[in-house]
Amino acid sequence: MRNFTDRDWRRAAALALFAAASAVSVQPLAAWEPTKTVEFVVPAGTGGGADQMARVFKASLPRTG
Repeated sequence: MRNFTDRDWRRAAALALFAAASAVSVQPLAAWEPTKTVEFVVPAGTGGGADQMARVFKASLPRTG
């Protein structure tokens, strides 16, 4: 039988916690759809990293109306 070191135990606990959180949070997010127009306010310049990320999020939202 293998002896678990403190580091191995923490890694296994973190992996188990991540797997449980992932399994629980996927279902509610999959069912969510916006009922009104979603507006992103990005306090940064056009073409920057924040702007590009907001555009990626916008493209992934379902269209309404």
